[in-house]
Amino acid sequence: MMMKKYFIFTVLLAFFSYSAVAQTAAPEITQISVNETGGVTLFWTPNTDAADFDHSEIWYHQDYESGFNKIPNSENFDYTASSYTYPEAQAINRQTTFYIVNYNSAFNAFNSNPVNAIYLKACFASAQIQLEWSRIHPSWTEHAFHIYLKAGTDAPWQFVDSTFNTSYQTIPAPGYQNYSYKVYYKNATNATASVSNVTNPISFSDHQPVTPSITSINIESDGTTAITWEPSPSTNIVDYIIYLKKETDGWDELGRTGSPDILRWLDQRPTLDDCETLRTYAIVAIDNCGETGTNYPDSSKSTLVFYAPEYTACDKSVELRWQPYESMSVTQYELYVSDDADNNFIKYADFSGTTEYSYTDFQTGNYCFKINAVHERGDGKTAQIITSCQYCFDVYHLRDPDISFFRHVSVKENEIHIAFEVDNTAILPKYRIERSETGYDDSYNTIITLEPTDATVISFIDADPNLNTQEKSYHYLLHTIDSCGTVFLAKPAQSILLKAKEDKEHQAIIEWNGYDSYIYGLDRYVLHRYINNELDNTFAMSLKTNYFTDVSLLLADQTLSFAYRITAISNADENGKRDTSYSNIAPLKRQQSDIRFPNAFTPAGTNNRIFKPIYYGLEVASYEFTIFNRYGAVIYQTTDPGEGWNGKINGNIAASGGYGYMLKIKLENGDRIERRGSMLLLH
Repeated sequence: MMMKKYFIFTVLLAFFSYSAVAQTAAPEITQISVNETGGVTLFWTPNTDAADFDHSEIWYHQDYESGFNKIPNSENFDYTASSYTYPEAQAINRQTTFYIVNYNSAFNAFNSNPVNAIYLKACFASAQIQLEWSRIHPSWTEHAFHIYLKAGTDAPWQFVDSTFNTSYQTIPAPGYQNYSYKVYYKNATNATASVSNVTNPISFSDHQPVTPSITSINIESDGTTAITWEPSPSTNIVDYIIYLKKETDGWDELGRTGSPDILRWLDQRPTLDDCETLRTYAIVAIDNCGETGTNYPDSSKSTLVFYAPEYTACDKSVELRWQPYESMSVTQYELYVSDDADNNFIKYADFSGTTEYSYTDFQTGNYCFKINAVHERGDGKTAQIITSCQYCFDVYHLRDPDISFFRHVSVKENEIHIAFEVDNTAILPKYRIERSETGYDDSYNTIITLEPTDATVISFIDADPNLNTQEKSYHYLLHTIDSCGTVFLAKPAQSILLKAKEDKEHQAIIEWNGYDSYIYGLDRYVLHRYINNELDNTFAMSLKTNYFTDVSLLLADQTLSFAYRITAISNADENGKRDTSYSNIAPLKRQQSDIRFPNAFTPAGTNNRIFKPIYYGLEVASYEFTIFNRYGAVIYQTTDPGEGWNGKINGNIAASGGYGYMLKIKLENGDRIERRGSMLLLH
């Protein structure tokens, strides 16, 4: 019985002993090394068993950052793992601290002590090189730090000295070039030695940090100025100072970035929205020994002065001008334009050798403009770009007016009444009406200039006392002139001149000039008649031609007076409206004289020996009288109204019988008369 109890106790003791050994514990970091590219490798004591282990994680913290952050993808589920390399640690130029966390199956965390990668800084102090570095952990003090030097890119590492301190001064050889240093904790031959970063090469000429190159100055839309620069190539830069040149001599310090990683400064002073004020900035690097560069006036950059654009609505252009940029060699200037409310700028054009541009590619709306001065440095280097402030304003085109047109041109007694339609929504200063009696281009004269009104239809009466509406048709031009002086010409219009005359058969021959001034086209003419100055309501002829013959029997009554008027009616517009234009009221010209011909004549007799027409009261402009034989051949012809046919052909009396005649007369007023007939020649 005692043996059985002892056996059970032994088994339980063995079980609890095993559980205690297998329990997850905090790891212990034993080594931390920085490679030449800034990556860090950690070594630590692994767990002894996997029974209670879930996974491990690695956390880190760097200067210029707040708090610890887990290294992405650093989880490890292998309980035997004892090392990890973080290539992106950037420990070459800043202090970096790490710790490792083990998690058990209940997700309880067991943290290692935090340790520092050895961050070595090399800078100048008087004529010496000053080395300073960080401790790995305050409790790691039992071993010395071993300092090594490499004098040149391809040279081997040389042991310099050992020290328990975290700083060291050394006097380099005269004219030294490209000295690099690193520090070991323990020594270089010890496999478990921790290693610092390798300092950037320093040379005899690098007693002060190199001033960085400004890559851009950009005036933001809110008037603030953003300056960016490249990192200084010098070693151990810890900060940058931003300077602004004074109006006189010297420089004002605007501020410091507080970190070598910050390569941008925003000048937020409220007076920076003046595009035409030149401001010059410089950036100075500070190393970890407090040394600063002094050559910043040589590498400074100024803002780009952009003058206020000049917008000319009449020319539909924006004139852009900027000051030649002298702080760097300008490869080209670039024009950026935004035409939306969100200021989405796009590069519109680039130029070289000019500092002005006329921009015409816009519609009505809000536009913003800014200019870049660009220096393309080549060799893969980032271009230097200086951006001006931006100007934004509303631009507008003077909208071309819709085409104006004549609604009607009507004759009323000895006046001409005119109405024309205009676009009263456009910016128009005036309308000009010109008149001509011939319609030739060089024969028009201005008769009136009218100012615009709110009306869409403007009326005007041409009451010139020299008008003669019974004898002349008048041509009109309408010029719409906008506020820029641009002239828009409407379709010409012409008054209607109607004439009526009586022929020998007592018919009224009525003619008028065609009216083609309607913008919607002509629908028809309507002819009205007046008898003894009263409108004849029984007479209204709808016509498509510009002539008509009135054959009414009333015309034979010589006691009645007749007159006629034409109304030109347009096609309907989009609103169904029609326009009407009236001619003059033209009295019928009565036949003043009848033309008579003898029925026969006797060439050999004593009377009636010459055959010719008899007429009076006609003002003849041209005359043609022709005699034909019975076969239609011309046997006599004259253009002299005083002459007639004597009955002879080739000097001999013609045979008796019938002969034909034709008379053509053109009167001074332009009327033409033609008569045909036959007569007898008697012996």
